[in-house]
Amino acid sequence: MTPSNAASLRTLLRHLAASLAVSSAAACGAVVSTNGGDAAVADVPVTDAPAVDAPVSDADRCASYSTSVGNPCFDQGRMFPCGLPAGVVADDGGTLASSDCIVLCGSFSGIPSYSCSVARPDGGAGVLVRCNYACGTGRRTDGVDWAPVDCDGPGGWFAHVSALEGMAVHAFARMGDELEAWGAPASLREGAARARRDEVAHAAATAALARRFGAEPVSFDVEAPSPRGLVDAALENAVEGCVRETWGALVAWWQAGHAGDASVAAVLRAVAEDETRHAALSWELDAWLLPQLDDAGRSRVHAARAAALDALRGEIADPPPAVTACAGVPTRAEAEALFDALAPTLAAA
Repeated sequence: MTPSNAASLRTLLRHLAASLAVSSAAACGAVVSTNGGDAAVADVPVTDAPAVDAPVSDADRCASYSTSVGNPCFDQGRMFPCGLPAGVVADDGGTLASSDCIVLCGSFSGIPSYSCSVARPDGGAGVLVRCNYACGTGRRTDGVDWAPVDCDGPGGWFAHVSALEGMAVHAFARMGDELEAWGAPASLREGAARARRDEVAHAAATAALARRFGAEPVSFDVEAPSPRGLVDAALENAVEGCVRETWGALVAWWQAGHAGDASVAAVLRAVAEDETRHAALSWELDAWLLPQLDDAGRSRVHAARAAALDALRGEIADPPPAVTACAGVPTRAEAEALFDALAPTLAAA
C-alpha cells in the first residue's frame, strides 16, 4: 500500500477500524468523567532524579525528569540536568520546534505536547523545558499561541479539537504558500488549498459541538511564519503529516463508528474522510521533498519520522470516560491495538 494513494489509504484505515471494532459506546452523558488532573500525573513519562548522595553514572546524572510548572493539568515541565540533547536548539524567544517537543515532552494523560519552550536555566548547566499539552490531535505548526481549557468532558474536548483544526488551517496555508514559491506540482498545491478549506469547515463544525456540550471554542493567536527551507518543511511534514495525520485519520474512522451520538458521528465521519486525504497528501509531499534533500537531510527526516512514531505509541492512554462515550475516542487498549495494526505500514513507507 502506498500511503500517498488516498483511495488505498482510505480502504486500509476503514478496514483497520472495522476489524478491531468492539461493542459500541454508551450514549452521550451516560458516563461521568472521573479523570482529574492529579490522576493524570501518572501518565507523564518520568525518570526520577537520582539521589544526590548516591553514586550515579553519567547517564543517570543526565536523565531528564518531570516537574510541575504552572497549571498542573496543561502546563508541565521536564528538567534536563545536563542541558538540552545534542541538536536541539531554541530560537531567540526560547521556543523549540514542535518535532522536538514531541520527543522531549512526551505526553500528559495521553495528550501530546503541541509546543514547548525553555522556561529558565536551573542555575547551572541544566535546562527546564516548559511543555504545553492539549486534547485531541491535529496538524500543528509553529507560531500559534493558545490557552488550553479543561477537557475532561465532551465540550472541552471538542473546544480543543476545534482549536487544533483552526491551527491546521494556518499549517496548510503556510504549506500552500511554500509550495507555490518552490514551484511544486499542481496536485500538491491544489491539495494544500483544499485541505485548508477542509480545516476551516472542521473548525466550525467542532466549535458548534463544543458549544452544544457547554464549552466555548479556544481562541488563539497566530504569528506570521518564519521563512524556512525544504529540510525544515520536510521535518514538520514527516512528523505532523505522515505520522500524526495518518494516525489521526485512523482514530477519526474509529470514532465515527463508536461515537454515542448520531450527530457527533456524522461530523466525525466527514472529518475522517478529509483527514485521510490530508494524510495521503502528506505522504505525496514527502515523496516530492525527499529527493531534493541531501543525504544528511533525508537522514534527519527519516529519524524524525521514526521518533514521532515511537513517541506516538508512548502517548496512548485512557481518555476521560465521558469523552469515550460521547465522541468515541478509543480507550488505551483499543488505541494500542489500532496503533500496532497501523505502525508497520508507516514504518515501512
